[in-house]
Amino acid sequence: MKTRIHTLLLLLGLYAVALQAANNATTAQQLRAFTQHFATFAKEYPQEKVYLHFDNTAYYQGENIWFKAYVVRADRNALSKMSKILYVDLISAEGYVMETQKLKIENGQCHGSFKPASTNYAGFYEIRAYTRYMLNFGQDNYFSRVFPVYDKPKTEGEYNPVITERPFSQRIPQVRPVYKQKGSFALTFFPEGGNLIAGVNSKVAFKATGKVGENAVVSGEVFNSKDEKVAEISSEYQGMGQFDLLPDSGKYTAKVQYNNKEYKFELPKALLSGYVMSVDNLHEDEVGIQIESNSHFAGELLGISISSRGVLFGSQQVDMSSTHAASFTFPKKMLPSGVSQITLFNAVGVVLSERLIFVNHHSQMKMEMSQSKPIYRPFEKVNLDFKLKDMRGNPVETTFSVAVRDASTSTTNLYGNNILTDLLLSSEVKGYIEHPEYYFEKENVTHRMALDLLLLTQGWTRYVWKEMAGVTPLKINQPVEKGLVMVGSVVSLFLGKKMKDTDITMILISDSISQHGTCRTDSVGDFNFALQEFKGEAKLILQSKKKNKRKEMQIRLNRNFSPDFRAYAFPDLNTVQYFKAVRDTVLSFDSLANIQEDLKKILPKNNDRLPMDKRNHLLKEVTVKEKRQSVKVGIKYDFTKELDRKRDVGEWMPASLDTYLYFNVQYYTNGKYKGKKVIFVRDDSKNIVSEYNPMIEDSEMSDAIVADNESTPTSDRRNIDRMPSIDEIESISFIEDFSSVIRLYNGYLAEPSRTVIALIHCKKNYHKEPYGIRNTTFQGYAYTKEFFQPNYDKALLPDEKDYRRTLYWNPDVKTDANGKATISFFNNSSCKAMNVSAETVTERGVIGAMCK
Repeated sequence: MKTRIHTLLLLLGLYAVALQAANNATTAQQLRAFTQHFATFAKEYPQEKVYLHFDNTAYYQGENIWFKAYVVRADRNALSKMSKILYVDLISAEGYVMETQKLKIENGQCHGSFKPASTNYAGFYEIRAYTRYMLNFGQDNYFSRVFPVYDKPKTEGEYNPVITERPFSQRIPQVRPVYKQKGSFALTFFPEGGNLIAGVNSKVAFKATGKVGENAVVSGEVFNSKDEKVAEISSEYQGMGQFDLLPDSGKYTAKVQYNNKEYKFELPKALLSGYVMSVDNLHEDEVGIQIESNSHFAGELLGISISSRGVLFGSQQVDMSSTHAASFTFPKKMLPSGVSQITLFNAVGVVLSERLIFVNHHSQMKMEMSQSKPIYRPFEKVNLDFKLKDMRGNPVETTFSVAVRDASTSTTNLYGNNILTDLLLSSEVKGYIEHPEYYFEKENVTHRMALDLLLLTQGWTRYVWKEMAGVTPLKINQPVEKGLVMVGSVVSLFLGKKMKDTDITMILISDSISQHGTCRTDSVGDFNFALQEFKGEAKLILQSKKKNKRKEMQIRLNRNFSPDFRAYAFPDLNTVQYFKAVRDTVLSFDSLANIQEDLKKILPKNNDRLPMDKRNHLLKEVTVKEKRQSVKVGIKYDFTKELDRKRDVGEWMPASLDTYLYFNVQYYTNGKYKGKKVIFVRDDSKNIVSEYNPMIEDSEMSDAIVADNESTPTSDRRNIDRMPSIDEIESISFIEDFSSVIRLYNGYLAEPSRTVIALIHCKKNYHKEPYGIRNTTFQGYAYTKEFFQPNYDKALLPDEKDYRRTLYWNPDVKTDANGKATISFFNNSSCKAMNVSAETVTERGVIGAMCK
């Protein structure tokens, strides 16, 4: 009997061993599958990045903003041959796109310029750039730079960095998200790898920020649940720091001092089981990795991947089933320069720990510049010689962009990013990096520790491991654009159902070319037209027919894909010489006679022929000795563009026009006119066509709005004119704060505190669209301008002053086979010292940056 029992136990043991071996083999196979998918992903879905080099660091109203764009493949930082269209947006501080340029990418490069309209106010403007394909990998996956645009100098040449705030009447709603933080001080903790594990020693990094996101210098201590001190806190660089902690399952509290006040913050609660991955990246030649779990946790077979810019450079399996600690090292030379991602994962694709590190092989090219003399006379010709070499000293034949600025008029700007710091660091980590140039200054322990702290506290990488490993599928919504293509769909008017087998005719008329074509929607109601290249904005007419008959359907264009707006970081707005001023920008008049002349412009043309009880009356001229109240013209709402967008995305429905207008007014102004009566007036008749009283409940709004002549109560009619159709409206201006002495619209009193006039600007030569027709516009490539360079070589010196701040800008300077290039230009009338900025990246991914 005992022999049988022993035999049975032996068989069970052998079965258990075999089962464990089989399980381990299955686990190992699954881990390998993740790494294999990772390697394939990088080949199938290479990502792109964009960097813009600008001619200056700050601007004044009326100046051009010149830029050169470098579009690279992220995996190798080499000039991209994928996308052929780059989108560059100029965005106001409030979050409105002032202008979008669509630029043709050739050999991974393009260039352009912006000139903010003179009617725009000074402020902090954002320029962002992206390809359409980039947005598949995240809405925040684009290049962004914020510039201060200062007031135009009152006296030419006197550059005073002042930003005047908008007057109250010109304030517009803020659609840009705003940095939000609870309280006047915040302290955030980041356990290395992601989590604290009870019983396992961990490194905990932290970031301290003030009320508006500024770096905070703090010191303090960490206490356990027994109020025993277990660690000390002291910020080291830009509000960042770290400490070691051996946590248990209890609560931990940090007590810190900031601005002579004590604050308390709780640390993240430690998990009862799991893994801690600690990384040592402070050695010059190798990286050390240690994985630990607590004694209560049964380990398993795990995988580690080491990648950079979405490319897998190494992987390893770690058996933690019979141990609670494992460690190994790998040489840094196996990784490229830049940010690398170390990920610990299990057989079901769960990321257990993740860590970013930075490696710098100093493989960038050497850019040298020399000038014939240290100081140049006014209007004198300047020659600058450049020499480009790779890290081995070989000449580099390529193109680069260069900007030369008058140092005396260059405002101090804390922005320190360039093409090297951006492609290797800033573009690889989500969020704003303050002073990225600091981490490249020196290769020593102090700078490596600061960079390690940055990646511990801000280490949210742009590459999602689960997508690359195949755990989570990647959905490609945006194509790689190879040229100008019009893509759209046809849907039924009310139900929004896509219409297949519908014939589409397209006519496009631009400044330089006219194009036309026909196609039929496919099985899901989509259509597309490949267009010839053209520049500027073209008029577009689309017609849909079903069985050779026009039918009212919605024609939508797939062109609304711009990324979400980001909040400004504190350093974006922190320029040393920045301050605000107040300027009176209201419309003012010299006398009441001028007021009367101005009012005549908005009276009905047949006013004099109307009966006395319906005529608009002007007061006689009087002498006003006290300070007068001025008419203030508020914001202008571009209704045509907004309607086009709503049609494209399917938000427009043929509902009540007045209701539609009112809700758009309230949406656009973000409730700015809440509590005021809004009176809609046509600019071509000056008669009231609709009014809304916000004191009445929304449920009664249809009764409060004057919809048309038929439904308007007789007692409420005041020269009611036809309300224009939605298609007929081009824009709406809001006129607020009328003087209480001005009577408008047949005796109606416009009270400054209670009334707003919504002046409806109608399209010229408008004709109602027939069924099945859509009139819109389509944007071609932007016109590119050439930087103006005066020639004083063979001419008499000018009598007037030359106040150029950017002396020279060239987006495409070419070096010869010896890596040499020379540029020539003329000095302005006062420059004695120049700032020179040159940047480039080659087809092989060699980066060059120089600033002197």
